[in-house]
Amino acid sequence: YTAVFRGLLAFLTIFAIQQTLTRSDLADLHFEKPTKAWEWTWMSLVGVCFMIFFITELSPEIFYDSLLYHLAVPQQYMLAHRIGDMPSLIYSNFALTLHFLYGFALTLGTSVSAKLLHGWLGLVLAGSFAAFGQRFLPRGAGWLSAALFFSLPEAGINLGIAGIDVGWASLTFLSAFALILSLTHPSRKGLAFAGLMTGLAASCKYPGYPFILIGALLVLWE
Repeated sequence: YTAVFRGLLAFLTIFAIQQTLTRSDLADLHFEKPTKAWEWTWMSLVGVCFMIFFITELSPEIFYDSLLYHLAVPQQYMLAHRIGDMPSLIYSNFALTLHFLYGFALTLGTSVSAKLLHGWLGLVLAGSFAAFGQRFLPRGAGWLSAALFFSLPEAGINLGIAGIDVGWASLTFLSAFALILSLTHPSRKGLAFAGLMTGLAASCKYPGYPFILIGALLVLWE
């Protein structure tokens, strides 16, 4: 039943986005702008979260997945001075775009460098939330979204390690942001950027593959 649920959720998501983009009364909606105090509160909460993340990112890597393949695979490529087959490690066959960035970080530094790189991608995601809110909603809405997201324990745990989930989420959100922007304000450059971000997100994690189809269907629908 899991596949049925996911398929139904994907279909309803596409339908909801299409209906939202085609509604003519959206331009008449007016959102109450939050007070400056609340906006600064949400921004401060995001800042506190990232200060905590930064402390955890400075510690040596101990996360199982990171030691097994997130960092281990690019490190083996670095030691061998080439990209080669690793038949003893099945995870080396995964999509590895972010892992190659970690390999670059390991070449110049240590596992802490890779963790800091992942933390930087978290900052990109927070900025994307704020930019999306500023573009389509009151600016405070974007910071509130960032505060809610990064205050989740799962987000904090993942940002404190050399994982890939927050980095993947950053690329996925950027692709959705660019796609919505290019559909509401048609632009070939915006559409190309959305395609680039979607491809990069899919090359980081296999669950990103369906978003290629979803994005293509939305473009054809429009």
